[in-house]
Amino acid sequence: MVESQYHDLQEEVEDMRKLIRSFRVRYKQAIQEIKDLNQEHCKERQDLFQNCQDLERDMHLYRDILLKGFISDSDLQNLIQKCTYNEDKKVWVVPRFTLNNSGLPVFGGASDDQSNI
Repeated sequence: MVESQYHDLQEEVEDMRKLIRSFRVRYKQAIQEIKDLNQEHCKERQDLFQNCQDLERDMHLYRDILLKGFISDSDLQNLIQKCTYNEDKKVWVVPRFTLNNSGLPVFGGASDDQSNI
């Protein structure tokens, strides 16, 4: 800030008032920008949360449609326990299984017979 030479005290006061008004406007703009960013962030979080809920709901529907007709809940839990997640490949490793005549799953024994999802 450059130091100015004023002819009288009134001139200096008027200059300071202009400066204060300018800072007040900039302050209010900054506050409004912060509020806008917070609202935008809150909206994005709500959208992401809703998206997660929708995906979870859809996942349960697809699971029920695909598995309820073929396998009992206890057999499904058994199958889920036998599944592993490969962190390197980012895939689920599901043991190969077939349904016998009674509709119960029969798991294969070889690890190379596993399929990735």
